[in-house]
Amino acid sequence: MAAIQESESFQTISKLVEPRKTPVFVSIDGTVISKPKPSSKAKRPTEGSGWHYSHLGGKVIYGYQVHAAIVSTGDT
Repeated sequence: MAAIQESESFQTISKLVEPRKTPVFVSIDGTVISKPKPSSKAKRPTEGSGWHYSHLGGKVIYGYQVHAAIVSTGDT
């Protein structure tokens, strides 16, 4: 699903850029969302979380690492 979404997004931007000859801007952002360490008694520990370095906190914390990419051209 992610590969299809990625491919379609790129194709859409490419179609908009070609006739206008406008530049493409890409903004990439990442963050770590902290989560409490799962209890050893938990039936289902928090899936997908782990130890990540937080630049904001300046240390390794337990949580989710999230990335986002925003692509734009002209007014799109």
